[in-house]
Amino acid sequence: MKPRLLLSLFFLSFLILEIRAQDEEVEEIYRKRIDKTYHKVGGELIFQFADVERFGVDLGSPVRFSAVFHVNHEWHVDFNNNFGMYIGGSLRNIGMITRDEPAYTESDNKIKRRAYTIGFPLAFKLGNFDERIFFFGGGEIEIPFAYKEKLFIDGDKEAKNTEWFTGKVNPFLPSVFAGFQFPKGTSVKFKYYLNDFLDDSYSGRSFGQDDNFSSFGKSQIFYISVSHMIRTRKIIREISEL
Repeated sequence: MKPRLLLSLFFLSFLILEIRAQDEEVEEIYRKRIDKTYHKVGGELIFQFADVERFGVDLGSPVRFSAVFHVNHEWHVDFNNNFGMYIGGSLRNIGMITRDEPAYTESDNKIKRRAYTIGFPLAFKLGNFDERIFFFGGGEIEIPFAYKEKLFIDGDKEAKNTEWFTGKVNPFLPSVFAGFQFPKGTSVKFKYYLNDFLDDSYSGRSFGQDDNFSSFGKSQIFYISVSHMIRTRKIIREISEL
């Protein structure tokens, strides 16, 4: 083989290896970049508690459990392996249960009040992101848009009412929260709402009679939730492998 041909083959091989090395370097930079910014989606199981007072009397408030419809979206940024943040959007079903409210009947009664909200959280996180273990904490603002209330007397449902963008619930529900994520993506969170669930300036009709929420001294809710979040890239990859 002529020396010129050998030299040409050598430079061609070198050029191919150089291009491949650059491609691998670009791919590694891109992989690191997308690993630091990613989207997660998941659901939530909520165990809600309430501290409710009306006409100066503390009302009994059983634990309220809700599983639907809760949808959480989170956009994460990891500044390094130990510190990061996320913003998000959520759809959530929150509310409270009260017993023996004197405003409606002197018989045994139970009232369920709930609202669907759209929320916008901001949180910071600290942990080991390679192991998917971290603490997180932040705040969220929620806007209620669909309200429902049900009245039960002696165990039987007597009345219900549904309203869109009702005046019975505060139009903005700010909260603070903190939690911990376990390695497989499951997390436990505690959330505390900073203002009352019900708007004490409301005056109107409830269950077919005149009502005034100024008699509520407080109607504050807080909850413990269990959620599971999955990276959307993982979902897309698993679907493409079907």
